[in-house]
Amino acid sequence: MNEEDRNYFARLFGCNSSKLPITYSGVPLHFAKLRKEDIQPVVDKVIKRIAGWRGRLTLIRSCLATIPIYSHVYKIS
Repeated sequence: MNEEDRNYFARLFGCNSSKLPITYSGVPLHFAKLRKEDIQPVVDKVIKRIAGWRGRLTLIRSCLATIPIYSHVYKIS
């Protein structure tokens, strides 16, 4: 997509335009397959949040529902 079209759609939807790779909700978005190193910060945040809760299943479920723990990125042709 050329820059003029990209700017048009950004104005239309009221958002910013940027190029990959970017981070969305703590998960890196990239046109290639994500590596373990790319997801590690998200995994570390999950582990840090649940470490002190031991046995508080409701809190753990609530936390995990708000953190993107699964990200599937499609390769752009």
